[in-house]
Amino acid sequence: MSALPIITGKDHPILRAKAKSIPKVTKHIRTLIANMQDTLDSPKVSGVGLAAPQIGESLQIFLAYIGSEKKGSWQVFINPKIVHFSEETNLDEEGCLSLPKEPWKKVPRANTIIVEYLDEFGKKQSRAFSNFDARVIQHEYDHLQGILYIDYA
Repeated sequence: MSALPIITGKDHPILRAKAKSIPKVTKHIRTLIANMQDTLDSPKVSGVGLAAPQIGESLQIFLAYIGSEKKGSWQVFINPKIVHFSEETNLDEEGCLSLPKEPWKKVPRANTIIVEYLDEFGKKQSRAFSNFDARVIQHEYDHLQGILYIDYA
């Protein structure tokens, strides 16, 4: 597989469009996942998540690094839906691989979320995430909705 270039620019049309649902995990989707993983593992990239629109594919899929640096791993989210946001929120700084020239900005996010999604094998999952993991997922989920962190007031 191979690392792919990351789409940049706050006005790029693919970054501002709602991504399309994935009807089935196909060979193309598995190749896309592998390429996204290679992109994130590239020494030129220092991110904790990547959504398909960021590499030019308007599809409802993202990868997020879940867990601590020593015990964490990349997780695949296909057709994700955040079905619960905790009332408790936190405000922390975010940046984005697609907006390398934009300053980091404090963004409010729910402390805990519940996400329903398909994994890389097409199996339905439902899982709660908290703290930094929840922040990363909400950021990547926004990418699938055409929302960028700079859109938050």
